[in-house]
Amino acid sequence: MGIEVTVDPNVFDDIELIDMMDDVQEGDALKVGKVLKRVLGDQYTHVFDRLRNKRGVVPASKATKFFVQLMEKAGAKN
Repeated sequence: MGIEVTVDPNVFDDIELIDMMDDVQEGDALKVGKVLKRVLGDQYTHVFDRLRNKRGVVPASKATKFFVQLMEKAGAKN
């Protein structure tokens, strides 16, 4: 999506994050924002700003797409 971030692989050594990611994978889109904030740390504001539409909203569909791409790049997706 043209948004560069740096993710510490150690961030995934977190059972609460893993549980949230499992919830997302099972279809709980309500957790996507929390997962992104946890994985991205201070970078999440930059990412959310880049994902905002003209109304100033971060569409859930866009955040989910970014999350999937991020997990694929990070090698964290099953």
